[in-house]
Amino acid sequence: MADIAHGELQRALEVSRASRSQTWRCAIFIGVYTVGLVSSGQLLASLAAACVAMAAWVLAIDMRPRKFWLDLFKHGVRMEHMGPTLRAGLSLSTAVALASLSLMVGRWAAMRAGDLETLAASALAGTMASLVAVIIGATHQFSLTQARSQLAQGGTAALGAWSRAVTWRLHMAFAALVLAWLATAIAVHDFAPALTAHHIRTGLQDTVLVLAGCFLAGGWLSVLCFADTLLLYLMGRNSAILLVAVVQVVTAGTASLLLYPLMGWSAIGVAELLRGLAFIAAMKYVVRRLYR
Repeated sequence: MADIAHGELQRALEVSRASRSQTWRCAIFIGVYTVGLVSSGQLLASLAAACVAMAAWVLAIDMRPRKFWLDLFKHGVRMEHMGPTLRAGLSLSTAVALASLSLMVGRWAAMRAGDLETLAASALAGTMASLVAVIIGATHQFSLTQARSQLAQGGTAALGAWSRAVTWRLHMAFAALVLAWLATAIAVHDFAPALTAHHIRTGLQDTVLVLAGCFLAGGWLSVLCFADTLLLYLMGRNSAILLVAVVQVVTAGTASLLLYPLMGWSAIGVAELLRGLAFIAAMKYVVRRLYR
């Protein structure tokens, strides 16, 4: 429901409210899920707590119950928008779901191998992947209106110049994340007895840190195609966006399954890096075809 509603807002280039909602919901999920998993070690309880927290945010803040229902009864549901909204919303939400799956599909190899400790460590490291996804997703959505204006006024040249400035700020944000990751790694190694959760043995700390670094690097690679991604959204090339998402899932899944018997848990990190490279290759391919 949220994806379809956001699809309508995106179609009208009114994405600020949807972006704020998505950013806060993702931040709430990351915080509640991570704290719950580290403190309790119970996956189901952590997911349930995160779901309840996000639902409370939607009901209390997003809907603002009285205003939401008054607006609905006053303006009604615009049925003429349902067809375009469903086509755009379902296509884009499927692409988003597949892109999210590509970040997690590598853990399937650990599950198939019965390596539950690595599975738990990669799930905890996946907090970094979620944080990266929030930064990139929010930047894309907040940039759509300005990018459309640049494209309309100066064409792809103006869009490219404007996108380079935004890309530079993204690089700075990722550099800050790298520094935070390095600081965490140093703190964990220096104060391991005090920081180690009793649900994860000390030997898995390095696994969590290395995989978190790989998720960070894989996300940083996608920044290189920030302008290309915006262009596809602005041109309404939903099928191309969906194709890129499929390529990511296939790459990450195949790499992790093939490499896990040879490399163990590090195959998950390698698969994430290969996913990032596959994203760049697929994005450049579809954009090149767009210009033909």
